[in-house]
Amino acid sequence: MEDAHAPTTTQPSLIADEALRTTPDSQLAARLNELNTGLLGSVQIAVSAGSMSVLFAVAMGQVLEEEMRRHEGEFAQWLETVIARDEEGKPRLSETTALRYRTLWRRRDLIFPVDGSMPTARNLTDAYQKVGILPEPDPARGNGKDAPFFRLAFAAPATPISLWPPKEIRAFLHRTEHIAELRVEAAKMLS
Repeated sequence: MEDAHAPTTTQPSLIADEALRTTPDSQLAARLNELNTGLLGSVQIAVSAGSMSVLFAVAMGQVLEEEMRRHEGEFAQWLETVIARDEEGKPRLSETTALRYRTLWRRRDLIFPVDGSMPTARNLTDAYQKVGILPEPDPARGNGKDAPFFRLAFAAPATPISLWPPKEIRAFLHRTEHIAELRVEAAKMLS
């Protein structure tokens, strides 16, 4: 028996306007149901792919965590040398994304049910929000028309900064340098 929501492997074709206007309602209804079946199948694939991307990112985070342990203080250089590059020569995985995947691995308990089933996060954005990399959406903002000029998300380990490894302190200072510059500039404008 065929699954009513099975994905279609072909793209839908469009009907010329002239032909559409002369097509009987019964054929249009059949076409609408056919397209809806394809759409539901595509949505099912997208949802599954979103959850699968979370699984891949968490698994990558596990490996990256081990590599960071092995290459403490040299992780950025190690990453630069081992990660595959795209057609333009850019690494396919940035250090920032690698750190996000590590965070997903470290906080996986927030996105995986205890029964070991698929993650509760629908996609990477959802996973990032669940573990605190990105802020949760603000329902009070509605459709986003009143979105702020900036958005700031920050996550740090509970470890006091005095116990952070020097490479992590350098990374923190580097990543927050622009924020400090903006803060000084904004303060000057208001004084």
